[in-house]
Amino acid sequence: MAFLRGRKSFITEPSVEKAVLEAPVDLDAKFYREYYDDLANLSDDEARQHFIEHGQREGRFPNLVACLSSDPRTVGLDVFFYRSFYPDMRQTSLREAIEHFATSGYDERRCRNRADFERNHPDMSQFDVDFYRTYYQQFRSMSEDEAREHYQAFGSREGRYPNVTTMIGELEEERKPLPDDFKPGEYLALNGDLRRTLRHDWEATHHYLKYGRWEGRQYRRWKDEAIYDLDYLTRRTLHVYDMPWIVVDPRRRPTVNVLVPAFDFGSMSAGFFGVFQVALFIKRCGVNVRLVMFDEFDFDEYITRSKLQHYPGLEKLFDELEFVYIGDRKAPLSISPYDNCVATVWYSAYLARKLMDARGGGKFLYLIQDYESPFHPCGSLFALAEATYSFDYCALFSSQALQDFFLKKQVGIFAREGTNYTFFNNACSSVLKPKDDFFATRGADRKKRLAFYSRPPVDRNMFELGALSLCLAFQQGVFPVDEWEFIGIGLGEAVIKLDDDHEMKQMERMNLREYQEVISTFDVGFCLMASSHPSLLPFDLSGSGAVVVTNSFGVKDQAYFDIVTEGVIVCLPEVPALIEGLKRAVTEAGNLEQRYANAAAMKFPRVWTETFNDQHEFFIRTVFKDTLRH
Repeated sequence: MAFLRGRKSFITEPSVEKAVLEAPVDLDAKFYREYYDDLANLSDDEARQHFIEHGQREGRFPNLVACLSSDPRTVGLDVFFYRSFYPDMRQTSLREAIEHFATSGYDERRCRNRADFERNHPDMSQFDVDFYRTYYQQFRSMSEDEAREHYQAFGSREGRYPNVTTMIGELEEERKPLPDDFKPGEYLALNGDLRRTLRHDWEATHHYLKYGRWEGRQYRRWKDEAIYDLDYLTRRTLHVYDMPWIVVDPRRRPTVNVLVPAFDFGSMSAGFFGVFQVALFIKRCGVNVRLVMFDEFDFDEYITRSKLQHYPGLEKLFDELEFVYIGDRKAPLSISPYDNCVATVWYSAYLARKLMDARGGGKFLYLIQDYESPFHPCGSLFALAEATYSFDYCALFSSQALQDFFLKKQVGIFAREGTNYTFFNNACSSVLKPKDDFFATRGADRKKRLAFYSRPPVDRNMFELGALSLCLAFQQGVFPVDEWEFIGIGLGEAVIKLDDDHEMKQMERMNLREYQEVISTFDVGFCLMASSHPSLLPFDLSGSGAVVVTNSFGVKDQAYFDIVTEGVIVCLPEVPALIEGLKRAVTEAGNLEQRYANAAAMKFPRVWTETFNDQHEFFIRTVFKDTLRH
């Protein structure tokens, strides 16, 4: 900068010095130096001269008021309050804090000054610090002051519960009120699988409101005899014999109805992406498609549309397809005489059968994304799920391994001739960065990262087996303590203690774009699945350059994965074998060249445009030929 090279002018040109000192500029020299790092070493007079000779022409701000007034979002911002109130802002510079508010804080609705805080801040007298640290286990190591501070700065804005009463009240409002005779102790006594993990009365209440009611769990004992009324029995069987009423309207346009179960953007799995992408593909084959949300859940069109903007390829889903919510059972599902449908989970097959019967018969399309009967213990739900595989349908499998499993085991209709089926491979969400970036972000001074697909409530992910293997491997020195960090994907509020001093971090909930950015940072993936469906996370990780350890199951073995990618180590699902697999992964994680080569050579589809082909279009047109013809 010319000014810095010519600083002797203060001595050699007194006339310039006098003009600078007398110029009517409302310059705050302290602000000017602090805001512009390149001017940090100037004196007050030098800062003033710089602004007159250069700063004005360059569009630099002379003071804080001018800076904040330049953007409508920062008007009224108290930078000093902002930096002191939000812990993540305390180490930021003046400029960083202002820019953060303009680019993030404003959209996050952070308080810009104390007046905002006093106007919008919750009554902290209702804050229960023990509940907050217990319910949100990632905060359990916080002191009381840190927990209060976190709730004030972030938790209230993020919609976190300040106390038990608020939590229960919101859940009752979202769903249905808690039964008057509900007793937490009785609920835990009747549901032994919950007693080991739920230790507080409010945890039992929370579980019943959020999960137990819809799972048909019993919460009370009957005094004299067991009384099972129709409502209770219907819920216990997931409403398979209480599906929405269907009416046939000849005036309706022939449509393929994709039956969509309840979903939540906070925990939406890849299976839902598959459902929506299949629906879009059917539309592209020339058929009118309608998403039918038949499950009871809190569906809001505006919120759904806005959140879809964070899921690449689904941004215009509700513009391209028809959609209807009938989970509340307030209105029937109206269909044409030529409608067809797609079952997407086992219990939706009962609605699919009902729809086809209403229109006079025919085969529906069954999108099979896993072998779902074993999701349930041997009993009513297992039998009801297993029965769907013998319905009259054409099958579309979301992976070749799953298709081959059904054929080998002759599940349902696959035990007889004439079954119509095909498969596609559900696109993964891997992100392989340019080679230079891949190597640069994995320097020797960076800790290596392991991702554990850890979903305690989902039995097929074999959480206990995986967590036990990780803990033993850690304590046996497989992972040098200071070289690795461990991230749980799907861990929820649970905590895995690797030993007395180390525990696994939880990956926050995030949308697909955020997830794709994070997935490219891991060195090792540990993903278990008690199913022939391989799940997508092994391919997300392997295709992003990680070494993956998974388990064999049925036709899903090392040979299956080797055809698709060489970045996966397949082990028997038992602890010694999994520990050996982790040892091998740690060794292979050091070979960045091989990891990158494996990721680049992966044959599994990374985007949905690579998934469907002419064969799939022919299959769809064949299945829905009656709907297309009319």
